[in-house]
Amino acid sequence: NTSLRQDNLFGRGWGLVANVDFGSDNSRMFLRFSDPYLWGSLVSLSTTFGQNKTEFVDFKQETVGFSMNLSYPLDEGETRVGTGYAYSAQDVSGIGEFQAASMLLREELGEDSTTSMATLSWVKDTRDDIRMPREGQISGFAAEFAGLGGLNTFVRLEGRTTWFMPTKRWLGFDSTFVVNSRRLGDPAQLDLGLRPATMRIHRLFD
Repeated sequence: NTSLRQDNLFGRGWGLVANVDFGSDNSRMFLRFSDPYLWGSLVSLSTTFGQNKTEFVDFKQETVGFSMNLSYPLDEGETRVGTGYAYSAQDVSGIGEFQAASMLLREELGEDSTTSMATLSWVKDTRDDIRMPREGQISGFAAEFAGLGGLNTFVRLEGRTTWFMPTKRWLGFDSTFVVNSRRLGDPAQLDLGLRPATMRIHRLFD
């Protein structure tokens, strides 16, 4: 496993994250580049590329994809709106034709597929620290529209929120109480799935 992270590439504030992991059955590669001030403007740019190869007992699966996202602040930086595009291709091979398990896998995974998708998003972030937040919240809403040339077609809506609340006053040590909730559903259905909120306490060490 090899990873690289640079938050100020060439002294221009660019961000670069690279991760490569090779194994006997699995291999993964991920690359992300970000520019917080595209061409000196308030627009931020983020691009990603990923490749994932997995070898199972009965078949092999390979997924390759890339994405590009643009966002713009609506206030001092806490609230941003964005739009983006993503493309991914999935290749499944090696499924035997005369194995019962393989027949079920073929029905579940389907044939080789591609997804071409546009997104719209809104995010509000009031965390005091991005990497180790002690208080604040990050909430967002996203709408995904697939079918812009790929084989898969769908519309998906997602809303999520995470709250960070310091609890040192009650527990006696430096810690943060975290509450997370996510809503995901199809706009064509009235009853959207709701995942119960999850709660946990993080103990922070200086």
